[in-house]
Amino acid sequence: MVVLYAHQVFAKKLQAMASSTSSPDDNKKKMKTSAAASTNQEHLAYVKSYLKAVRGVFQCYGEQTKFDEFIKLLVDYLNRRIGIKRLVKGASELLECYPVLILGFNSFLPKRYEITAKKLEPVGLIHALAFTKKVEERFRNDTERYESFLDILKRIRFGKKSLHDSFKKILDVFHDNYDLLDEFGNFLPNTKT
Repeated sequence: MVVLYAHQVFAKKLQAMASSTSSPDDNKKKMKTSAAASTNQEHLAYVKSYLKAVRGVFQCYGEQTKFDEFIKLLVDYLNRRIGIKRLVKGASELLECYPVLILGFNSFLPKRYEITAKKLEPVGLIHALAFTKKVEERFRNDTERYESFLDILKRIRFGKKSLHDSFKKILDVFHDNYDLLDEFGNFLPNTKT
């Protein structure tokens, strides 16, 4: 129940943050279009996907209490019991070992508050090839997902897409494969983009 509440309130907060950058007249025009309703649904779906990924990654490592703390932190922020600095500090501490989750969290923050993830260990070519092989094996019956994974890697590597812009696609590709999502974080050069 708390998670559903957090989804809804977090989505509303995102919508308010997005609309605060435009003028009141712009906001009225946006609200009148069906495209705005579609965008709101997309934001809510993205928030749900992100929170589901956070839960899944934490569960992979038996850290359900960290997920509960993360949700409490969000709810406290959304209910204005804490400010954005405390939210960022708390999220930074809870997500510090998960660069890919930090990348996703940064997509909700104003640029000046984005979190920089620590690189946990250097990842060599052999590890990268092994990970790519693991993804290929996992998606051997779903070549479209594997091809999407390769496309994301190409776009990031050649600078056609930033990590921030690619995160939603990363969530789609690794949907319900939270171990792969977390391991993918080892290959991120820097989560503050």
